[in-house]
Amino acid sequence: YRGNGVFIGSNISSRFQLWNTSGNVYATYGNSAPDDIRGTVFITRSRAIAGTLNICSGDSTVLTSGASTSVSFQWYKDGVAIPGANSISYTTAQAGHYNVWVSDECGADSLGTGVDVTINPVPVVSLGNDTAICSGGMITFDAMNAGDTYLWSDASTAQTLSTGIAGTYYVNVTDPIGCSSSDTVVLNINPLPVISLGNDTAVCSGNMITFDAMNAGSSYLWNDGSTTQTLMTGTAGTYFVDVTDVNGCSNSDTIMLGVNPLPVVNLGNDTAICSGSMITFDAMNAGSSYLWSDSSTAQTLMTGMAGTYYVDVTDMNGCSSSDTVMLSVNAIPVVNLGNDTAFCAGNMLTLDALNAGSTYMWSDASTNQTLDVTTSGNYFVDVTDTSGCSASDTIMVTVNALPTVTSSATSTNVCFDDANVSLTGTPAGGTFSGNGVTGSSFDPSAAGNGNQVVTYSYTDVNGCSATSTVTITVNACTGIEEHTAASGVTLYPNPANDKLVITAAERTSVMIFNATGDLVMNLDITPGTQEISVAGLPDGIYFVRSTDSKGASTQRLVITR
Repeated sequence: YRGNGVFIGSNISSRFQLWNTSGNVYATYGNSAPDDIRGTVFITRSRAIAGTLNICSGDSTVLTSGASTSVSFQWYKDGVAIPGANSISYTTAQAGHYNVWVSDECGADSLGTGVDVTINPVPVVSLGNDTAICSGGMITFDAMNAGDTYLWSDASTAQTLSTGIAGTYYVNVTDPIGCSSSDTVVLNINPLPVISLGNDTAVCSGNMITFDAMNAGSSYLWNDGSTTQTLMTGTAGTYFVDVTDVNGCSNSDTIMLGVNPLPVVNLGNDTAICSGSMITFDAMNAGSSYLWSDSSTAQTLMTGMAGTYYVDVTDMNGCSSSDTVMLSVNAIPVVNLGNDTAFCAGNMLTLDALNAGSTYMWSDASTNQTLDVTTSGNYFVDVTDTSGCSASDTIMVTVNALPTVTSSATSTNVCFDDANVSLTGTPAGGTFSGNGVTGSSFDPSAAGNGNQVVTYSYTDVNGCSATSTVTITVNACTGIEEHTAASGVTLYPNPANDKLVITAAERTSVMIFNATGDLVMNLDITPGTQEISVAGLPDGIYFVRSTDSKGASTQRLVITR
């Protein structure tokens, strides 16, 4: 037996037949009738080596000799016997040329045809070190080795796997030769920093607010470029912060800040009121809350007391503002016109409102400090001082009429040596005065010659006084003698000045003589009253002689200017 055939030889022409062990003819060779010569031929299989010749790095292959009935084996690698490799099979993980020396029942044989074992590298698979990403992020694991086939732990078969879920990820990569490699990586998910700047909010004008990004130890970036954990501001706008923690995870938040104006509170300038008056301070800003210096909480404060008043106003946004005002109380002027009073007609009462420098308004619309009163009535004055404070007073003035006083004498033209003349005055109870007057009697001799004026004075229950006069002419009686008859002729005024009124009951002849008896005027008087001029007569004593149907009478006339 050699190689892949069987050689049977003989030096005679023969025919050969081969039987198998079952007695069946396997093959016939030659045409001659067979001799009956028999023998046993051992046929061994070829020494071809079976086994996987392309293996992957790290794997091994079993090489098996085809000579299964061989007695002994010796394996060779690259022509060098492998110690101990003397079985039908040889397991190797090394590349090289392998053949086997087989010894069978027919004796030793040479090396058979060998085989080459190739070691193919496995794919290099590296998913990297165990890693972590931030919550909400994604990571892509790449098995590389383009063109190979892949099997991930989630049964996906792409070259890459994108995920954002924590867990252990595994991939097996098989190249076209069938070599495989795998890798495992653990993915952790780091939480994002928790950032809450709060709800959109507002501050009051002039105030500040501090936004806190929290997460101490992180890094910060605000929209204004600042990098501190907190941001203080009082300006309206939208504020943004990005926070990156020690794991490199970032989160952000945005807040809108409004700035509310402060309520406008103006109690006005410091002011003053007059004593007894009230003033109302108004904090305005309806709908707000109020706190005054006296702890009251209404929008307005009414007061009449001097002091400093303060109010704090808080509007519906919680913004507060305040104002202060000083209130002074000026005394009102003291106006006193006095008690109600009365005086007698012909007199005058001066009312004085005092308070010099003030302005005045009297009931008659006059504006002086004083008012002269001569008639009855209620008199009122309003006084306003330089502070604008006013006061007033009223007085009732009664002007009592003077009593009507008359007086008479039993004779008004007497001689020096005549008897006393009786005097009469009304109302009764008054007093007479004048030269030659005693009580109610006039003594011509005591009075002396000439026109003697007798005055009757009377004071009534109101203290009002009036007088009446009667002129008695005392004559020396050396010329024309005055004689008064019971005629109806009267003269007035007497004494006269420029005019004389003569009243006669009937037609009367009137002659006027001077003191020496000279006729100076001759008149014819009709009944009634007639006015004549005596302006051309000099001052002095004259006698008027009247003649009518009743007779003649003489009256003394005094002309004086």
